[in-house]
Amino acid sequence: MKIEVAKEKYIPDCGDILFGSDYISSKFDRKTVKSLLLFHNLNQWNSLIELDIDHSKFKNSVRYMDFLTNNEYFWFLPIMITSTEKDVHIKFNKKESVYTDIDYCLRSFYDGDKLNKPYKISQSLLGHGYTYGTLPDDGDNTIDLLNVDLNETDKITGYCWIWFNK
Repeated sequence: MKIEVAKEKYIPDCGDILFGSDYISSKFDRKTVKSLLLFHNLNQWNSLIELDIDHSKFKNSVRYMDFLTNNEYFWFLPIMITSTEKDVHIKFNKKESVYTDIDYCLRSFYDGDKLNKPYKISQSLLGHGYTYGTLPDDGDNTIDLLNVDLNETDKITGYCWIWFNK
């Protein structure tokens, strides 16, 4: 399976997706999700490798450099595969690993309607969201959950930085 450029690109109401925006298809909507597959790897990119999903072009498009340390981070970080079908069409190591109790799983991401901060390991891969072109005195950023399409029903859902100019 391969991540392709989105047929219809998602454009936030306010703010910009500066890296990988051509792949982002929609904002995450928990009301439409019927099943999900949480990634079981500390480095979520390795989960895509385990699932045999070709993501190299997408991964390269969401890389950014920290202007302070020259460390590499990601503008988008995959955390789960969601589906509008009863079962996600992908399995880890050919074993069933699909979560159907959506509310239970999503409580770790949401506090009511407010998106929780990413876990510390995810945050370390996302960095602080500032690059050579997006310095802190130029604007601000926030993290949202967005989707990248895998097929008609399954999506890779992940944390994504949204950039706001002053």
